[in-house]
Amino acid sequence: IYLESTYAACNKSINLTWNSYTNWTSGVDKYYVYYSVNGGPNILDGITNSTNYSLKNVSPDSNYCFVIKSVSRDFNDTANSNKECVFTSYPLTSDTNYLQTVTVISEDQIQIRIYTPAYNTINGYNILRSVDYGMSYTKIGYASNSGTPIVFNDNNVFTNDQVYFYKAIAVDSCNNVTNKESNFGNSVLLKTVSNSGNYKINLDWSDYNKWNGNVKEFNIYRRLGVNPPVLIATVTAGTFYYEDDISSFYSSSDDGKFCYYIEAIENINQFGFSETSISNISCVSPDYLIYIMRN
Repeated sequence: IYLESTYAACNKSINLTWNSYTNWTSGVDKYYVYYSVNGGPNILDGITNSTNYSLKNVSPDSNYCFVIKSVSRDFNDTANSNKECVFTSYPLTSDTNYLQTVTVISEDQIQIRIYTPAYNTINGYNILRSVDYGMSYTKIGYASNSGTPIVFNDNNVFTNDQVYFYKAIAVDSCNNVTNKESNFGNSVLLKTVSNSGNYKINLDWSDYNKWNGNVKEFNIYRRLGVNPPVLIATVTAGTFYYEDDISSFYSSSDDGKFCYYIEAIENINQFGFSETSISNISCVSPDYLIYIMRN
């Protein structure tokens, strides 16, 4: 009797096939299927008239060995197959599932980027979002493992109104949701207020969480009208307030709109790179400045 096996990882089963035993005059009565796990004792799993058999719900990363014993119809003779062994290696799911940034793209779009090693065999990630500062999460989509980094765009947001938290859960190559969960990350929300009479604009923003390298600093950008944005200040991590003196713009040829955004900068993380996170763009139009309109 020549025994062969096929391991179906996603079904958690081992399929056995063998040839019929033909040397007995009385013929074969039954085939007895024995197996052992990791060198343990032989276990009788089943008795069959067929020449194929399937062992279900096998444990991952274990060594299964099988022997088929045939018994003659007159019960006077037995014959054993070869010993067939198979290791139930399960598709690798890496412990490195790093949500490397959450960054605002526009007032109605946030991008999530995820880093995982190239050897990770996952199919992708379920993306979860929280609108209550991480107290509860809801699945909003799926990001396929189709590039580095893995990218997901959330197009159902109001980035000028609130902070959004995200995390990712790995889905393995068998489409099973795993317990491999990323860190969380949140969007940065910027609010601006014009102080009437003192030519200053107050900026307040939320912190970014949670980078592996932590926040290094925040860059503050100002844009006047249709002009390109300009870096006006850099403040240290833990600073969430800035006062912009706009007295030099008492007379302006721009459209009177002062727009700002914050760029959070990560320290170099353990994976060897640094990320950024951009806030929403927040604009104010002080009513105490004089604007010269172009013809």
